[in-house]
Amino acid sequence: MNHRQQPGIQIPPFWHSILGRRSSMADIAAIGTGAVASGVIALTYSLNAGFATLHTIAFTLLAMDLGGGVIANFTMGTNNYYGESPKRCYQFILFHVLQPLILIWIFPSECWSIVWVCAFVLVCTSIIVRLRELYFQASVAAMLLTISFILLSWLKLADSLLQLMLTFYAIKLILAFGVNWQYKISPDRY
Repeated sequence: MNHRQQPGIQIPPFWHSILGRRSSMADIAAIGTGAVASGVIALTYSLNAGFATLHTIAFTLLAMDLGGGVIANFTMGTNNYYGESPKRCYQFILFHVLQPLILIWIFPSECWSIVWVCAFVLVCTSIIVRLRELYFQASVAAMLLTISFILLSWLKLADSLLQLMLTFYAIKLILAFGVNWQYKISPDRY
């Protein structure tokens, strides 16, 4: 794992799991923008759909986590933080069992679709993280992400915002988190 020293600001320990130990202001702004935009969409949707207050709060926070997390997992700070410890990687993956449970609570009629998609995503992410050939991770992740999109399409979810959240979930875990984006490909590898 290439842990190049990156410019930016030192991040307080509480935020390491989201931003890493160091992050740039541009990365923080991008993550915040993605989180807020996703949260606004979810909040507007929840209010228009007549969700209960607790469902609205949970769905909005979950959307913020997914929208910001997609971006955060592509950043050098987050990538390096999780690259320091395989144990930390698996804790991150395990933590993401909670998100499908929240979605099932909010969308109980889509329970099995959520279970199938999220189980597939979690297994795929675990496979990608275990790949020793880092140069191969991106290709495998792109293939598995494509299959997850086919699965989502095949399941024909009744709710378009749930489909979007599951799409974010797949991108966040399979492609953004699973791949070590900091490696350099040596020309003599091919």
